[in-house]
Amino acid sequence: MLCIGIDARELVGQPAGKGQYLKRILESWLQQTDVSLKLILYIQEGHTLELTSSQYVNVVMQPQKGRAVLWHRNVSKRLVNDGVAVFFAPFSYQSAIWNSVPTVTTVHDLAIFLLPGVSHNRRAQLIEKIFLKRCIRKSAALIAVSQSTAHDLVQVSAVSPKKIIITPLAPLLEPAEALPLAKRNAYFLFVGTLEPRKNIPILLQAYALLSVDERKNHPLMLAGKPGWGGENYQQMARELAIETTVQFLGYVPNEKLIELYKHAYIFVYPSLYEGFGLPVVEAMAYGTPVITSNTSSLPEVVGDAGVLCDPADAQALSFAMKHYLQDEDFWQQKSTAALTAAKKFTWEATAKTTLAMLENVSQSKN
Repeated sequence: MLCIGIDARELVGQPAGKGQYLKRILESWLQQTDVSLKLILYIQEGHTLELTSSQYVNVVMQPQKGRAVLWHRNVSKRLVNDGVAVFFAPFSYQSAIWNSVPTVTTVHDLAIFLLPGVSHNRRAQLIEKIFLKRCIRKSAALIAVSQSTAHDLVQVSAVSPKKIIITPLAPLLEPAEALPLAKRNAYFLFVGTLEPRKNIPILLQAYALLSVDERKNHPLMLAGKPGWGGENYQQMARELAIETTVQFLGYVPNEKLIELYKHAYIFVYPSLYEGFGLPVVEAMAYGTPVITSNTSSLPEVVGDAGVLCDPADAQALSFAMKHYLQDEDFWQQKSTAALTAAKKFTWEATAKTTLAMLENVSQSKN
């Protein structure tokens, strides 16, 4: 029986993006009947975890003493006694540095190295820059969530591509019926944290270039909580005289988010950089045509199923929005293509590839 140690701290409470990534992988593993697993999940003392009912799961409560580095050191000291053969680090670059057993580390993106000033706060930048290259040297293998991220990883660290395996993500929301154009509402939709990397000012400028009637008939909805950076996007909308047709919805629960994706006319996502671009795949899974950036992983994920634009070019983005509004055949073509493209991404495939990597690392140790 393969015993996998896992940093599961982000599974507690209501898991966000990276926590959902691990949760979907674990759920897939626990549904398989042709593998033998003993999953030891290390979380902070006092937290609760949903995945405790399976015979395959043993939750180890590791006290949090001071800074996170001490948590990693405390976990590393007990891995051998707990029978761990290989460790899965889905969130942090620190585990591999301390662990005495082979560690597989997931790299979600390298924005702090490629987009200084618009990616993370300074503390996050410092932590990642300190630990990433040491983690790469110490990790037995690395998981990248896209070919683009794997390429960036090689460029930033000079790591051998042979050490990296690519495991794309998949939609987090439950699949639902893709609605035809006649049953949709006439709004543009953006989903994501409102922070500099998401390029909200260009989105607002592109929307402002539409005619008054186009904006009146096709409002812009932005779903997502404010992130770091402190920009006042509502004020930007007022300065562009589009505040009456722009709605900032804030955090949206999954049930409502499904309805937003399903009924949207167009999904617009002009992000400057994405390790994968999960909101784009989620929109595509509902047959919602996509406009997104021609940078980082987004062309790899979307392919010909959407419209790709220079994220710095508000006019090009606005032209793409107009094209969808004026050509229903084009809308239908991209809606059908989006549905087909989204089906390539499944959590079952991601989980299978991840488990195979962990098994290979464990076997190569012996």
